[in-house]
Amino acid sequence: MENKLRLLGLWVLVSLCLNSCKRKDNVGNGLVPEASNSNIVYTDTLTLLTRTVLEDSIATSELSYNVLGTSDNSVFNLTHASVSAQYFLPRDNFSFGGATKFDSAVLYVGFLANDNTEGNRSFGDITSPQRFSIHELSEVLESSRSYYNNSFIKYDALSLGSFNGKINLTDSISIVLGSSSKKIPPCLRFKLDDTWAKNKLFNAPSSAFSTNADFLTYFKGLTIASEGVLGGSGGFVYVNLKPLTKSNANTGAALVVYYNDSLSVSFNVSSSARRLNTYSHSIPSAPPFSIPQTYANPGNSFNADTCFIQSMGKYKMKILIPYLYELVKEHKNIAINSAELVVKPYASTLSTNFYAPSILRLLQPNAVTGRNDFIKDIFYAGTTPLNSFYGGSYNMTTGEYRFNFTLHMQELLNDYKATGSKEKNRGLYLIIPTDNPIAASHVIMDTHKGSGIKLEIYYTIQN
Repeated sequence: MENKLRLLGLWVLVSLCLNSCKRKDNVGNGLVPEASNSNIVYTDTLTLLTRTVLEDSIATSELSYNVLGTSDNSVFNLTHASVSAQYFLPRDNFSFGGATKFDSAVLYVGFLANDNTEGNRSFGDITSPQRFSIHELSEVLESSRSYYNNSFIKYDALSLGSFNGKINLTDSISIVLGSSSKKIPPCLRFKLDDTWAKNKLFNAPSSAFSTNADFLTYFKGLTIASEGVLGGSGGFVYVNLKPLTKSNANTGAALVVYYNDSLSVSFNVSSSARRLNTYSHSIPSAPPFSIPQTYANPGNSFNADTCFIQSMGKYKMKILIPYLYELVKEHKNIAINSAELVVKPYASTLSTNFYAPSILRLLQPNAVTGRNDFIKDIFYAGTTPLNSFYGGSYNMTTGEYRFNFTLHMQELLNDYKATGSKEKNRGLYLIIPTDNPIAASHVIMDTHKGSGIKLEIYYTIQN
């Protein structure tokens, strides 16, 4: 195998010498200071090895919004997204003012704005009926703790309310209070158990209503558990547990207690409340081609022409460039003018509901932990991550993603020339970001070399 790799490396070097002779001016000027417009060479023949690997755990506390639902399909298998949150008092030293009649309690879960100003509202087939249940938290959501997609959040087994049916993002909800009625924006509505709500909230001791800290000790919060699809493949909806959206439009989201026939009070998820997602995944026992568990396909030489990426801490794509340093073996001084990775999803797998993620991220394995880590190009032209030149947005016209990672490539070559070590060439990760924008999506990537994935490099040979 080692001899075959050496022969392949020699073939790559010959290909670079014979085929990489296209000249192009004004490519990537300014990205690498020592680059000039003379003797610029182009190549797209470097070997790329691709495979699907399991994603690391990801932080899911205080996302911009939250994900709720279940997806179950033959390729990506079963994924559940549940939400837990704290609810705060309407005010310190709150009371029901001596009221004696409890009517009901309802949990409302808001959706994103229907004009898409806050991004996509769902992913998958949300017309598939689903089941959700409400549970009281039995552990405190700690203020200083970071929570992850696989964090185990304890809650009581008793269901306080449930929803069975299709998620409706468009129809408003009518609420009747005494002799009057009003409409609130579309949302998920959970009628909570009367006995629990009366005892826990309406008849709570006055000491529980003194401050939010007292209230959170007494009532730790609620979990909205996604229990499964009742038919079809299912999907995810992006929900807003806070009462206000970015545009300060009321989402209707709150835990509302109704009393004395016509009165109500709302316990809200405020901006300082803890709010987090947990995701559970089933990994196929016989995975589709090129979805390997790390133990099923060990080694860095595994290669596949189809790769799978799923957000929420499930799958990502690993890319290796094993013969990168062939570029500098003959020409010791090379300045990378432009390095651009082009990747494409299979167009036949995309649809209105199962759309391509709006953004992918190109990262690298951390040198110590192997977890996702930034590459230098993300910070190009400043300290703010995710600059526009770095790329990664989906082009609906060409059906592709493009990433510019010139600085990262130059850094690898410079380190190799200085030290002779190949340790920094740890490969790349391609992921769907879980937030900014919020995403609960998956995508099947065409990783046929040259047609589905390609690395285009312009470089200057310096004497």
